[in-house]
Amino acid sequence: MILKDIIPEKWRNGFAKLSDDLNEIRLRALAPVKVVCSGKHGYLTESGFSAASQNAFTAQVKDINDALFLACEKSVYAFNDNIINGFLTLSDGCRIGVCGRVVKENGRVIAIRDVSSLNIRVPRAVRGCADKIFGEIYPVLKNLLVIAPPGAGKTTFLRETLRLFDGKKVNILVADERNELACIRDGKPFFNLGGSVDVLSNSDKAFAFECGLRTMTPDIIVCDELFGNDAEYIEGCIAGGVKMIASVHAESVSGAQKRLGRKVMECFDKFVVLSRKNRPGEIIGTYGKEALI
Repeated sequence: MILKDIIPEKWRNGFAKLSDDLNEIRLRALAPVKVVCSGKHGYLTESGFSAASQNAFTAQVKDINDALFLACEKSVYAFNDNIINGFLTLSDGCRIGVCGRVVKENGRVIAIRDVSSLNIRVPRAVRGCADKIFGEIYPVLKNLLVIAPPGAGKTTFLRETLRLFDGKKVNILVADERNELACIRDGKPFFNLGGSVDVLSNSDKAFAFECGLRTMTPDIIVCDELFGNDAEYIEGCIAGGVKMIASVHAESVSGAQKRLGRKVMECFDKFVVLSRKNRPGEIIGTYGKEALI
């Protein structure tokens, strides 16, 4: 299922008039439908994008439920493992964040019911955004950490970095936990990451770093969105002679260090910081270990 197929029929004329540079759509129950196009915030109307909310479409609960039902290919149960993690990914790479009533059993989340909002993020290729850093991590391979706040294009940047390895004499294993780097369906990637890449989709880091490391013998492991509790996997990977390219949500090297800890940060040779000010994937700084506090 792709984005245009899950948009309610009554909104499709307006949706078709949005610019090709659509970044995000937010559906909140009983609220105007918000959109972001070319970095500008506005609303979805019959005429397309509008800076004002007066004539905006209002999302009803049924609209949200119908969109989710179609996004799940008419089987919400089949996608429950994704939904309980707060998101699912369409076959065109769009990621849908899901909010609603969290249902727990024995302390474990088993479902999200009464869904009240969806945040649909539209991926965009930004060719050339990783060119500046690539010469610093290849041909002499280095461990790279991409640092960016939400919406600044770190996933876009990782995809572009992977594409630049195409044709190079390296093997890369991608631990694609959210299935948004490659967006593989039926064994076929929606995003072309090049011919040097093997992908483990919907795999947690434990499986990717332990099993994938042994079976695929990569030179580099790539993963999105590190957390402090990933330290043992990162340290084990690098100690085993495998390089790493990863990302973390933060606005600076010091912010990343607060999230991950100095020990993890010291595993990386290079840090690149992105901004969402002008366009996704825009580099505002590159640093070495001297930037650590």
